Amino acid sequence: MQRRLEGPKCLVWQVLPPWSWPTGWFISMPRAQCMEAMLQGWAQQQRARFLNEEGTIKPRRAMVRRLADFTNLYPWQWQPADAEAFISHLRSPNRSRPVVMSTGRGYETTLALFMSFITDGRYGWAAECLERFGQAPQQIFHEDNRVAHVAEYEGQPGRRPLTYDEVQSLFDAADGQAEEAQARGPSSGSMTAVPEVSAAGSQLTDSMTGLLSPRKV
Repeated sequence: MQRRLEGPKCLVWQVLPPWSWPTGWFISMPRAQCMEAMLQGWAQQQRARFLNEEGTIKPRRAMVRRLADFTNLYPWQWQPADAEAFISHLRSPNRSRPVVMSTGRGYETTLALFMSFITDGRYGWAAECLERFGQAPQQIFHEDNRVAHVAEYEGQPGRRPLTYDEVQSLFDAADGQAEEAQARGPSSGSMTAVPEVSAAGSQLTDSMTGLLSPRKV
């Protein structure tokens, strides 16, 4: 005979994953509560890995809720096309601040991690959703709809770090300008400033060359 848990007792999902619910118990849980239970379990898994609550766990849960709000669907109803439409919306040029590639990859990774959690047979959510709602969750990101990491730097071109050759060229140019100023003599500026500039440029070049040179094994 099944026992129906009603009222506050149905909050058992906050501490027990589906696979540990007592056999024969019928847990009355609305869809919204089921989704919250998934998020609670995912947060608990991340805490066990000592991930940061404010910097990692809460933003990840918020991202899952953003996709739910965008699709007006629950996680076990999501299809790959829903995830693709969400990312396309976020990077649309019609938005005031379209997301850049690195941000989009972060969003995709977060959502893929959540879907991996609720589709993992060890946590029981797939079987529970199939029995309760007639539909099991599936992974919505795969190699064909995720950002491929092919570039070393993916930010705005004007903000990328300099390459070794660019750094070397910069310091060579600085040394050259200092030498030209010194050759022009005192009429071009302070005599005391020229040697200081030249020396500083040379020292900086030597320091950076040492830092950027390949290490000997």
